[in-house]
Amino acid sequence: MKMAEGMLFSLLDESRFHEKYPDKELNITANLYGLLIKDEIIEGYPLGLALRCVLAGLKKESDNCKLCSFGIIALQHFKHRAGKWPMYFEHVLHGRSSETAKAHRG
Repeated sequence: MKMAEGMLFSLLDESRFHEKYPDKELNITANLYGLLIKDEIIEGYPLGLALRCVLAGLKKESDNCKLCSFGIIALQHFKHRAGKWPMYFEHVLHGRSSETAKAHRG
Protein backbone atom coordinates (compact mmCIF):
# COMPACT_ATOMS: atom_id res chain seq x y z
CA MET A 1 0.00 0.00 0.00
CA LYS A 2 2.84 2.41 0.78
CA MET A 3 4.23 2.00 -2.73
CA ALA A 4 0.83 2.83 -4.26
CA GLU A 5 0.56 5.93 -2.06
CA GLY A 6 4.03 7.04 -3.14
CA MET A 7 3.14 6.58 -6.79
CA LEU A 8 -0.07 8.54 -6.31
CA PHE A 9 1.70 11.45 -4.64
CA SER A 10 4.33 11.43 -7.39
CA LEU A 11 1.56 11.59 -9.98
CA LEU A 12 -0.10 14.50 -8.19
CA ASP A 13 3.21 16.28 -7.68
CA GLU A 14 3.82 16.08 -11.43
CA SER A 15 0.82 18.37 -12.00
CA ARG A 16 3.10 21.40 -11.91
CA PHE A 17 4.64 20.15 -15.16
CA HIS A 18 1.43 19.32 -17.01
CA GLU A 19 1.65 22.29 -19.34
CA LYS A 20 5.01 20.94 -20.57
CA TYR A 21 3.63 17.46 -21.31
CA PRO A 22 3.23 16.39 -24.94
CA ASP A 23 -0.44 16.11 -25.95
CA LYS A 24 -0.56 12.31 -25.89
CA GLU A 25 0.93 12.04 -22.40
CA LEU A 26 -1.28 14.83 -21.08
CA ASN A 27 -4.39 13.06 -22.41
CA ILE A 28 -3.29 9.81 -20.77
CA THR A 29 -2.74 11.67 -17.49
CA ALA A 30 -6.13 13.37 -17.75
CA ASN A 31 -7.82 10.02 -18.25
CA LEU A 32 -5.92 8.59 -15.29
CA TYR A 33 -6.97 11.48 -13.03
CA GLY A 34 -10.56 11.16 -14.16
CA LEU A 35 -10.67 7.41 -13.58
CA LEU A 36 -8.99 7.65 -10.18
CA ILE A 37 -11.67 10.12 -9.13
CA LYS A 38 -14.57 8.29 -10.81
CA ASP A 39 -13.73 4.91 -9.34
CA GLU A 40 -13.10 6.43 -5.89
CA ILE A 41 -9.57 5.05 -5.78
CA ILE A 42 -8.32 8.21 -4.11
CA GLU A 43 -9.84 10.00 -1.14
CA GLY A 44 -9.05 12.66 1.40
CA TYR A 45 -6.11 14.95 0.72
CA PRO A 46 -5.04 13.28 -2.57
CA LEU A 47 -8.61 13.53 -3.87
CA GLY A 48 -8.64 17.25 -3.04
CA LEU A 49 -5.36 17.74 -4.90
CA ALA A 50 -6.64 15.89 -7.95
CA LEU A 51 -9.91 17.85 -7.99
CA ARG A 52 -8.04 21.15 -7.68
CA CYS A 53 -5.77 20.16 -10.55
CA VAL A 54 -8.77 19.39 -12.77
CA LEU A 55 -10.45 22.66 -11.76
CA ALA A 56 -7.26 24.63 -12.47
CA GLY A 57 -7.12 23.08 -15.92
CA LEU A 58 -10.74 24.00 -16.59
CA LYS A 59 -10.07 27.60 -15.63
CA LYS A 60 -7.41 27.87 -18.32
CA GLU A 61 -9.36 29.23 -21.25
CA SER A 62 -7.64 30.72 -24.24
CA ASP A 63 -4.21 31.09 -22.64
CA ASN A 64 -3.59 27.34 -22.40
CA CYS A 65 -5.86 25.03 -24.36
CA LYS A 66 -3.78 22.00 -23.39
CA LEU A 67 -4.62 22.38 -19.71
CA CYS A 68 -8.23 23.18 -20.52
CA SER A 69 -8.44 19.93 -22.50
CA PHE A 70 -6.85 18.13 -19.55
CA GLY A 71 -9.61 19.39 -17.27
CA ILE A 72 -12.39 18.53 -19.71
CA ILE A 73 -11.08 15.00 -20.35
CA ALA A 74 -10.72 14.28 -16.63
CA LEU A 75 -14.11 15.80 -15.79
CA GLN A 76 -15.88 13.64 -18.36
CA HIS A 77 -15.05 10.59 -16.27
CA PHE A 78 -16.58 11.82 -13.01
CA LYS A 79 -19.27 14.30 -14.06
CA HIS A 80 -21.91 11.87 -12.79
CA ARG A 81 -20.72 12.69 -9.25
CA ALA A 82 -22.06 16.26 -9.46
CA GLY A 83 -24.72 15.43 -6.88
CA LYS A 84 -22.06 14.33 -4.42
CA TRP A 85 -19.98 17.50 -4.81
CA PRO A 86 -22.38 20.32 -5.70
CA MET A 87 -20.01 23.06 -4.52
CA TYR A 88 -17.17 21.71 -6.66
CA PHE A 89 -19.34 21.65 -9.76
CA GLU A 90 -20.60 25.14 -8.91
CA HIS A 91 -16.95 26.26 -9.03
CA VAL A 92 -16.54 24.45 -12.34
CA LEU A 93 -19.53 26.27 -13.82
CA HIS A 94 -18.69 29.69 -12.36
CA GLY A 95 -15.02 29.44 -13.18
CA ARG A 96 -15.74 28.59 -16.80
CA SER A 97 -18.35 31.31 -17.25
CA SER A 98 -16.30 34.04 -15.52
CA GLU A 99 -13.18 33.13 -17.52
CA THR A 100 -15.21 33.20 -20.74
CA ALA A 101 -16.65 36.61 -19.80
CA LYS A 102 -13.15 37.96 -19.08
CA ALA A 103 -11.89 36.70 -22.41
CA HIS A 104 -14.72 38.40 -24.28
CA ARG A 105 -14.27 41.70 -22.41
CA GLY A 106 -10.57 41.87 -22.53
